[in-house]
Amino acid sequence: MQLFQIFAREKEQADDESRRPLHIDTPGGKTKVYLNRNGLIPVVVQDAQTGVVLRLGYMDAWALELSLKNRILFLYKRSRQRVVRLGEKDNLEYPIQEMWLDRNKRALLVRVQLPEGDTGNTAFRKRLLAPAKGDDVSE
Repeated sequence: MQLFQIFAREKEQADDESRRPLHIDTPGGKTKVYLNRNGLIPVVVQDAQTGVVLRLGYMDAWALELSLKNRILFLYKRSRQRVVRLGEKDNLEYPIQEMWLDRNKRALLVRVQLPEGDTGNTAFRKRLLAPAKGDDVSE
């Protein structure tokens, strides 16, 4: 029982740390955003014109600041542990059209304009929206 109480206390402390808001400057004024315990916020990237979900990713405080300042999408790559501009490998930029924060201020929906010459849209769809077949679907 004592071990459980210690674990519960440690979890509460970790949850408290992850609930500390990050105050960001937006066109509408200061806004609170809550990062998870790893200092990240989940991001859904959507094509502003078609509504197609292009990617799921994360932003850290720096990626969020860069994205808001430059109006171009930056994401935090967990595998590389660094901030990257979406499309930088192909020399493309994804201008941000809209950015929405969920009611709990713990996730973002970022609507972007696809750049000229973007052939990655099809690749995004194939990677993210592959149809589930047979045993892949569980109820």
